[in-house]
Amino acid sequence: MAQKTQRNVRRQTMSGRQNLSTRYGRRRWYEIPDWAKIWVVDNAGWVAAIITIILLPPTFLALVLGAYKLPFLDFLGVPTSANGVGLAAVALIVKFGLVAAAIRPLFRRELKGWKFLVAAAAVHLAHSVILQHAVTGTALFIGTVYLYIMVRRRYH
Repeated sequence: MAQKTQRNVRRQTMSGRQNLSTRYGRRRWYEIPDWAKIWVVDNAGWVAAIITIILLPPTFLALVLGAYKLPFLDFLGVPTSANGVGLAAVALIVKFGLVAAAIRPLFRRELKGWKFLVAAAAVHLAHSVILQHAVTGTALFIGTVYLYIMVRRRYH
């Protein structure tokens, strides 16, 4: 008859909190990993540059429509004010300016660039709340502030 093999089964004797602390090391459960922080720091300037390039044509369109006050401006969904520049156009121009101003400090790894990005997200949040699209504005703002809090120690 074959001899029975006995398996050594290791059971964790740690509590849930100890298990989390050994699993995540020194970081807390809500922090992003170090490799992700490094990636965000290294590529934040490029991401801001791509966002600026994407916002460039709508910003020029908003400037042209605001300067000439074309009659189909309301048809396009841009509410006009007394001077012809609508609220959406002003918010877009301010957001474009803040994101464009953040590019150079982000490449230099200065904290000022992230402050520009948080300000741009706050403008987007205010504009989204006014136009009753608060969910997307809030999500973008919370995500930007979260990344700012996670990577601010890596900037000077």
